[in-house]
Amino acid sequence: MAVNTPIEQKTVAEIRENFLEIYANELGVSVDNFPKISAIASIATAVAGLFVLLYRLSNWVYNQFFYETQSLESLNKNPFGIKQKSPVKAKYSAKIIGATATELNAGTVYTFNNVNYQTDALGQNTGGEINVNLIAIEAGAEENPLTSGDQLNIVSTIAGIPSTITIQSVLTIGENEETFEEFKNRIIRRSQLKPQGGAMIDYIIWSIEIASVIDAYVYVPKLGKVDVYPILDGKGANKIPANNAAGNEIINEVSNRIERSEGSDFQDRRPLNVDVEVKRATLTNFEIIITTDAIVSTQLQDQLKDTTIDYFDQRRASIPSVLIENRPINRLDLLTAILTEIKNDTDNIANLKEVTIKNKQTNQEVPDIYNLNQAELVNAEDINFIVS
Repeated sequence: MAVNTPIEQKTVAEIRENFLEIYANELGVSVDNFPKISAIASIATAVAGLFVLLYRLSNWVYNQFFYETQSLESLNKNPFGIKQKSPVKAKYSAKIIGATATELNAGTVYTFNNVNYQTDALGQNTGGEINVNLIAIEAGAEENPLTSGDQLNIVSTIAGIPSTITIQSVLTIGENEETFEEFKNRIIRRSQLKPQGGAMIDYIIWSIEIASVIDAYVYVPKLGKVDVYPILDGKGANKIPANNAAGNEIINEVSNRIERSEGSDFQDRRPLNVDVEVKRATLTNFEIIITTDAIVSTQLQDQLKDTTIDYFDQRRASIPSVLIENRPINRLDLLTAILTEIKNDTDNIANLKEVTIKNKQTNQEVPDIYNLNQAELVNAEDINFIVS
């Protein structure tokens, strides 16, 4: 954490010497008249110790006035109601098939790729099937999140319970605890955005108060109607709240920040008689084909994939009312970025020949300029390399 020190810091020895110099000047004598073992020297040392603590306290108090230098305790008392994001345990719905036992106890542990999960409640057998929820024992983002169809193995054998359980759907995505810097930066950004009485920028301000939301697309399709599309901290498809319980929770949290819903602790912030709807943005997937005249190394391929994914993540439609500029897919810009990466790799011998972009839904090449529709996100889903 950065710490400002507007008040000059001095050591005990420095303060002690200053004290003795001032006292000696007042008496018109030399500092040498006060040996280190004298009563005056002892008092000077004691006073110096107190002043060192006072200097430190003064600087701490000063730092609490600014979000950039506040302590975590002070940041947690911010006036916007923004809370530091706690770590979240991943949660999945799962099914056991072929069970003969009447039930499965809560706390039954299963494992997958050395990560352990446990059932969160008692599961009853219905026609040989037991439906339960599995929760990760450790909170935090998973290195390899489970997907539908994954099979986990039971840790301790139970009579009448098969050894495997199958994931059905994702209920909650595991998330790491928000770092101090991330938390502080969210508060700083919020403090820099001033509410404007229900203007479009306000909906962005209210949306990013949610820890996982970094932006929002806001449109007014007609008078008295506002559509809000929260954008998450992620890449590609992960920038959109998932169509599951975890994603629904984010949609509901944003809604609650804007308009008071049942059970919400927040006041209704929207202007009177305005209908607000929080939605998921649409996603268009693309295939990018990079053609070179020689084989590109695996390391360079990874760099080019990162460059391409980052480029697509930055594309968006314009929102003139909040001065958001149009950022279309420009094939020549992408080609230039890829060409720069290839030229900067001193070990590379391949030359770039072409970059082709295809819409995966239509299987058609897109024109050199592709303008996004409102609330459309684009995703470089497949990036392939061809030697020609």
